[in-house]
Amino acid sequence: MTRRKRHTSLAARCWIGNKARRNDPRCSIAVGGRLIETRWEPSETTVPSPIKKAWQSLVDFGIPLDMLLSIVVVLVWICVMAVATGELGETLIGSSMALLPLALIWFRDPISEIVGSFGFHQINAESPPGLVAFFGWLGLLALIWMTTREAFQ
Repeated sequence: MTRRKRHTSLAARCWIGNKARRNDPRCSIAVGGRLIETRWEPSETTVPSPIKKAWQSLVDFGIPLDMLLSIVVVLVWICVMAVATGELGETLIGSSMALLPLALIWFRDPISEIVGSFGFHQINAESPPGLVAFFGWLGLLALIWMTTREAFQ
């Protein structure tokens, strides 16, 4: 008994010979048998990776991409520094310096709305949230550059 090979391509699912498949809910067909739009929903046999599932759940949760990217960058930096120095405890204590840039990236909207008097300085207008996040990324990348340069010399 020979096993018949399943076609997995979208074109093979939506076309049979020269005719478009009209009753398949995964394919949208226009009048006259011409395929205008194709949709394919993954079947039960398609298993996404756990990393892809976790990333998609975070994106679906509503966390913006730059916030997720900042956490990934910091976690990779901590791992690289822990391996390079061989000291996990000191690396975790030293990585607390990344909290200020991460706060600027993650809480840019509330931080940008701060106005008032701070010592001898008066802030009269709100800052643009994009500028606050930019300075957060600038501080984070400068911190990473300074510490990795020092660790690998």
